[in-house]
Amino acid sequence: MLGLLALAMVCCAVASRRGGPAERVPSASVPGAGSGETGLPVPSRAPQLEDPLCLEGCPEPAMNASRKHKNQIVRRNIYVISNNPETKFADWAAYRFSRDTIGKSKRTRWKADPEIPPEATLEPEDYRGAHRVLGTDRGHVVPLATLSASPDAAALNYLSNCTPQKSALNQQAWNRLESAARRLARSEGVQSVYGMTGPLYERAMPLLPWADEAHQVPSGYFKILALTQEGKVEVAAFVLDQETAGGDSFCDHQITVSEIESRTGLDFFVGLPDLQEAALEGRIGELARRLGCQ
Repeated sequence: MLGLLALAMVCCAVASRRGGPAERVPSASVPGAGSGETGLPVPSRAPQLEDPLCLEGCPEPAMNASRKHKNQIVRRNIYVISNNPETKFADWAAYRFSRDTIGKSKRTRWKADPEIPPEATLEPEDYRGAHRVLGTDRGHVVPLATLSASPDAAALNYLSNCTPQKSALNQQAWNRLESAARRLARSEGVQSVYGMTGPLYERAMPLLPWADEAHQVPSGYFKILALTQEGKVEVAAFVLDQETAGGDSFCDHQITVSEIESRTGLDFFVGLPDLQEAALEGRIGELARRLGCQ
């Protein structure tokens, strides 16, 4: 008996030196968080990049995604972008907006981003002749009108926040989606809306005719809109191809966040508990109804 008692005391001492039993990681403070079979809270994975402009962590490469290069994260007062030095465009941009940030679009004076090395981004001359040859506009990634009332709105006109977007898409279906998002931000009871958007490269596209740097032109774009209502995260997710017909409703291009993840190699909402993240991302988002979709 004394031998067993001594052994138990030794085990306790070892556990004490190792910090004792593993501490339970608390789940994110979001009502409705999932639980495991044991009934314990499901831990969330700490985001690699947290920012007030990103809801539940900024987008990050999925665990199994291969990256041959290292993106540059540029954090500004009104948006965060992940600039890809190979494509010369942002893999994603995240921003937060409200009725107070929305204003009229002002005349755009594009500039190269001073925070990004010249070899990793484009310059205004690179877009010369693009509209005539390709039928593209210089499309804002983070929309101009959505944040034009911000004192930092000039930062929206850096070319790191721009891609060659087909005019028909930029001026029609994509524009209607961004207008619906602004109406949502102005609606009663909504304090702020979070946006995450970026390009897709699912087929080869014609390149900018006068660009003197290697680059890729996106074949389409994703946009995820999210907000919290009564402690619950609500989302709506869309993918629009560059060749989207002008008369298309953006509502016809709803998909799940999980599908965007599989098509981009990005992981969203990584700060949520795993079960809650899976449930949120695996279904068509309910927030689309508040954007006018049936």
